[in-house]
Amino acid sequence: MVTKYKGRALLLAAVMIAVFLIALPAMAAAADFNTAETVEVYDENGDYFTETSFNNALTIVGERYTIVLLTDLTDSGAPIVVPEVIFLDLNDCILTNTNSGGLALDVQGQDFFVLGPGELNLVGNVFGVHTALRADDGAVVNITGSVTGDATNEFILTAEGKSTVTVSGNVYAPKLAPLANDEQFAVGAGDATLIIEGNLESAGRGIAVFSGGKGFVNGSVITGGEALWAFGTGSEISIETNVTSAGEGAVASEGAVVTVWGDLTSTNTVDWMPPYFGVAAANDGTVNVFGNVTSGAIGIICWNGSSVYVKGNVVAAGEYGVWCDTGLQGVLGSEVTIDGTLTVTGTGSVFIYVGGVDKTAAEHDATSIKAGYTQWSATQTFADYDPATSYVWIKYVEPGPGPEPGPGPAPDGPNGPVLPPTGDMGTLVSMGLVAVASTLGLCSTALGKRSI
Repeated sequence: MVTKYKGRALLLAAVMIAVFLIALPAMAAAADFNTAETVEVYDENGDYFTETSFNNALTIVGERYTIVLLTDLTDSGAPIVVPEVIFLDLNDCILTNTNSGGLALDVQGQDFFVLGPGELNLVGNVFGVHTALRADDGAVVNITGSVTGDATNEFILTAEGKSTVTVSGNVYAPKLAPLANDEQFAVGAGDATLIIEGNLESAGRGIAVFSGGKGFVNGSVITGGEALWAFGTGSEISIETNVTSAGEGAVASEGAVVTVWGDLTSTNTVDWMPPYFGVAAANDGTVNVFGNVTSGAIGIICWNGSSVYVKGNVVAAGEYGVWCDTGLQGVLGSEVTIDGTLTVTGTGSVFIYVGGVDKTAAEHDATSIKAGYTQWSATQTFADYDPATSYVWIKYVEPGPGPEPGPGPAPDGPNGPVLPPTGDMGTLVSMGLVAVASTLGLCSTALGKRSI
């Protein structure tokens, strides 16, 4: 009897499973860019326009229209062509386009805004004509390829609003004007993360971070203007190899940190108005260079509670080798540490300016509070402020063996650094040198702080 009921139970279970499977809807095929009713389109006023396929939406949108994903989309074989200034709202979905060896995204409008949360995955290269690819609102943009601007127009890549942009290849901005204070940086991040696994090359400015933004370049940086600019507490730039700039090399201010794990070279020969330099740290900024610093102008500027560390040698051809001071208001002393030598090659140039005093190599302190280093220091006293002492420490006063400079170990955290604080990257970038000149009086750039 037990066997009899057991057989009936098994038969009943099999029938129930069959009925359940028949009732299930057929598995829907993955949606592609031509699948109908997978996106909604809204006009420039935010009013509903239509529901259609992604490819059709790109052909009918007007300027500042928004395309909202309704589901994940995957396609391949052709680039996404963005014709206007448009917004892509990922709406917590994933959009993937694969065109390996070719273009995965062709930005023809002035700006392409990618809004999160959600993911945009581009397997292929990105090309832009007088445009910007801007990630915001927590968007994740992964580019498995390189990003290139048109030879006759500007192109920039930015991450803001807790978004993350990762480029597996190189970023090349051939048009940005060199040494122009109103020009944009090629890439930037504000309260977001930007990672370039390859090299960054710009005819103008390089990378800027602000509002706690992080910028990381795992290759080298070559620029025709200011290379690295970090502003604000929590903002950080890290370059894994070398930096070569025809303008300023690196600037960190207002609590920001800039780290270069290789050599930093600035070829500009203008000392003042505006000042040019190898590295500058201002207002609690920190710059660390784990190779050599070579500057055609001032070698190092360190201002108002900031610190600069150079593991290798410093060579400066400008008016000062090192300028280390409290700042115009005399609030906090600053510190410069050089593990190698300092060489000043300009005729009549000052070896070290510290705490308001010009000093030669021989005019160092009798003793040093940092063991193994020769010390230059001076204390400044201002009304309404406590006395502030600035220090310069150099391990080898005369040219000597010095450490063997070169890239150091990769820093902790993701490999990869941030721009000014709004969506207006042009305004942000133009703030760079102006802020540097106004904040320091001499130079208003500030680099972030890092302990060695």
